[in-house]
Amino acid sequence: MTEVQNFIGSRIAILRPSTGTYYLLDWQTSGVWHHLWNAVTEDIPEAELQHGQHVMLDHKNVHLNVRLMRGARHKELRGRVSGRFVKRTQPNGGIQHYAVVKLNSHNLLPSSCTHKEYRTSNHYESPIIEEVQLYTVRALNTQPVQPKKETPKSAAIPKRIARLVAIDYINNGEECPITMMPLDVDTTAVTSCYHVFEKSALEEWMKTNTSCPVCKTECAVTVCV
Repeated sequence: MTEVQNFIGSRIAILRPSTGTYYLLDWQTSGVWHHLWNAVTEDIPEAELQHGQHVMLDHKNVHLNVRLMRGARHKELRGRVSGRFVKRTQPNGGIQHYAVVKLNSHNLLPSSCTHKEYRTSNHYESPIIEEVQLYTVRALNTQPVQPKKETPKSAAIPKRIARLVAIDYINNGEECPITMMPLDVDTTAVTSCYHVFEKSALEEWMKTNTSCPVCKTECAVTVCV
């Protein structure tokens, strides 16, 4: 997975979907406010702004630090970019591109960034098409999923040993831990952890489990018949 690392030109346009307008933000790199997006407040005629789209749509995650108010406070917002932009053509011929950011639904711009809304001269659904680099990306630092380590299952004990264990268990007056009924050696089953059960009861248990009903150890089963 990737996310935006840097915006080329250090300009972004926050889309307001309900009105089709934008809040323009600049990245301030000098003075007191370092590493924060600040609102553009100059008067920009609608004729200077056009909504555009890169020839290839490219969806990426983005995190933004925006200025809340005077002081050290700031807010982190999350959203997505898709290769859309707002292009400003100035009277002197200068060109500026603002990468369009659509914020996640639960993220709201602070009031310090919403003093002025800008509208483009063309509709959002009819963008100009240009091949322009708007941002660089980086891979997220995600940890690879580690495969679950399986507990090795013990080998089934030999039938001769299983019968001896079952006979000793029965002679001591023990009952099946599942049915709580007396046992008969010819209808018993013994787990590899040496616990004795009524065969059909243990078989039913093992249909949905791989561990012993008594000690919860991964086990194999030997039928004494």
